[in-house]
Amino acid sequence: MKRLFSIAVIVVGFLFLLAAAFLFPKESLNSDDEMTAVSPLARIPLDQLANSGSAAVIVTVPQNAQWVRIRRQWGDPSYFIGAMKYPETAGQIHCLDELGIAVEVRAKTGIISLKVAKHYPYPYWARCPGPGFEFRAPPGTDLTIRASSPRHPMPAGDLIVLCNWENLKDKMVGVMLTEDLRKIPWYCVGSGLAMILAGSIALVHRPRVRKMDTPPR
Repeated sequence: MKRLFSIAVIVVGFLFLLAAAFLFPKESLNSDDEMTAVSPLARIPLDQLANSGSAAVIVTVPQNAQWVRIRRQWGDPSYFIGAMKYPETAGQIHCLDELGIAVEVRAKTGIISLKVAKHYPYPYWARCPGPGFEFRAPPGTDLTIRASSPRHPMPAGDLIVLCNWENLKDKMVGVMLTEDLRKIPWYCVGSGLAMILAGSIALVHRPRVRKMDTPPR
C-alpha cells in the first residue's frame, strides 16, 4: 500500500509539472517592457527655449528586439509631443499654445505632418483639450525635433516625446495581471518537484524486515 501511495505522489508531481508547462505565458510583456514603452523618447528642457528661443533634439524611432516585442503585443503607437510640468509626479501637461511653442519634426525624407493630439498620454492630464501634437513615423526613422518660442520666461519643465498608446491604462493592467499569473506556474513547479522527490525517497527507503534468530536445536 505504501509503495502504491508513493507512486501516486510521483505521478501527481509530474502532473503539476505538466500543468506548469501549459500555464507559462508563451509571449507577454513584463514591467521592464512597460517602463520602456511609456518612458519619454526625448526631452528638451524648457529653459533652453527661454534662454535661446529655440532648441532641437535628434531621436531615432526605436526598433530593437524589445520594441519589436512591444509592438507585437500593443501595436504601433503614434507619438506625442508636449510640455511636461515639473515635478513629473504631478503628471500635468502644459498647453503649448499658451506657451507659444512651435514644433517642427523633420525626417531625412522631409517634414513630418503634425496634428493636434486628440488625447494626452495616460497618466498625464491637461487643462486644455489639445495640449500637444501627434505624429506617426515608422520604426528606425531618424527625426530632428525643433522647438521655438518667442515668449520668456518659460515655466519649469521639459518638452517631451512620448509614445501615445491607445487604451494604455488597460494595457498596463494587463501587464500587471500577467506578472501575477507568472507566479502560478512556478508554484506548480515547486510543488511538483517536491512531490516527485518525496515519492522517490519513500520508494527507495523502504523499511527493512528484521529476521528473528531461531534458537539452536
